[in-house]
Amino acid sequence: MKKNILKNSIVFIICLFITYIIFYNFVSELLIRFMTPSVSLYIGMMVFVTIVLYVLTISIINKEVKEIHINILAVLYFGLVILLSFFKMTSNFYGLNLNPLSVIGDFKEYFNHTLLQVVGNILLYFPLGAFVKSRIKGNNFRLLMGFLLYILIVETMQYILHRGIFDINDIILNTLGFIIGGMFSGIANKFHMQRKAENYS
Repeated sequence: MKKNILKNSIVFIICLFITYIIFYNFVSELLIRFMTPSVSLYIGMMVFVTIVLYVLTISIINKEVKEIHINILAVLYFGLVILLSFFKMTSNFYGLNLNPLSVIGDFKEYFNHTLLQVVGNILLYFPLGAFVKSRIKGNNFRLLMGFLLYILIVETMQYILHRGIFDINDIILNTLGFIIGGMFSGIANKFHMQRKAENYS
């Protein structure tokens, strides 16, 4: 028991140190290029990355992935999404964009910046789509409608609270990421079941 606590503590400290190096040398500069991140967002991202590294390392050492680790990562990930949605900037700002074609003009003027935003918006909700699909075996249409309701509430609250822009493109891209995540989870589950059936046959 004491050996496990010592081992886990050492692994966590190493992961924390690696996270600090990554943020100090790479992530900080990247974030500043696209936003002025708040302290809460910065700390939240560091905590999330540290625990992801810790869970991955422990899982590799123990040769198993524990359910509690997945659930902890899911909670932390969702908390990080909320931070990114409402506390990503140090100052208040708000706006409204209902033109889905505006992204074309953004690509023409700021290609690299817009590309990263598009990819980031898709990836942001990819894990949620995968997690929800793996946990809830409901109708896909209902899951999609539930997510659309959620993302509409988030975008509306950003606008009302002056914490961001109500952007139709964000809604489209976030929803696309959620759908792709769900599809990925479904394919991965089918592959896992096939492998399991082959092992028993």
